[in-house]
Amino acid sequence: MAMLALIAQVGLGGDMRDILDVIDEGLRRKGLSAAAASRLAVGNPALIKNMRAGNGRKRFNVEALMKLAEVLDLDFHFGSRGDVPARSADP
Repeated sequence: MAMLALIAQVGLGGDMRDILDVIDEGLRRKGLSAAAASRLAVGNPALIKNMRAGNGRKRFNVEALMKLAEVLDLDFHFGSRGDVPARSADP
């Protein structure tokens, strides 16, 4: 099982694109559409769509991001880039 870090960097100088790249990779690995993963995480198909459309201006609650990370088999971390473990994949 591949382990990736979903980094909640909003407000810490991070780029929302970094988070979306990890989410997109998780979607590909799991074979899920953005709508399906959003529905599994929060009960409606719009979570990832809204994240993509917001240009970083929309706010997302931590609980929704944690649930999405769980659906996509991603680790969820808060902190600066130096606090996040390196990405790794199990064979």
